Amino acid sequence: MKYSFGSKLIHWVMSVMIIAMLCVGYLMQSMPVPQKFTVYDLHKSFGILLLVFFVIRLLMRLKNKYPEIPEGTPKIIKILAKTNVVFLYLAMLMMPLSGFLMSILSGRAVPFFGIFEIPSFITYKPLANTFYETHVICSFIFIALIIAHIAGGLFHHFILKDNVLRRML
Repeated sequence: MKYSFGSKLIHWVMSVMIIAMLCVGYLMQSMPVPQKFTVYDLHKSFGILLLVFFVIRLLMRLKNKYPEIPEGTPKIIKILAKTNVVFLYLAMLMMPLSGFLMSILSGRAVPFFGIFEIPSFITYKPLANTFYETHVICSFIFIALIIAHIAGGLFHHFILKDNVLRRML
């Protein structure tokens, strides 16, 4: 069994966007001020878009049947794979939510590509700082989870020589 075209599409689009967002998130901190705010606004817009994609992806995951890990895969590998996917989904939720709440609670609006803007409706700096820390810590965890996910796919392909990687291509 392979993943559906829609599942593959949202997986790869989100993968590229998430990796780009993580890179930009670290790079924008050292940017000069005029460009920094433009990039922050784009970062927020893509964060909202990723949150929408996450909801779509989660609904697809709950509605559709997904391929099982192949027979003969060691039990520990199955446990690690399923655990990694659960934590990847949590990270896909926590990153945009913590970024959104950090902005709102800092008194900053969250724009969406200049189409609309979600205004800050409450300012509470101590909680904004907590969400900032959450955002940063989640980014490190997210990077580790992504590396583990890629390593797992490569392990299946090159060591176990099964179809786990090919069915997502």
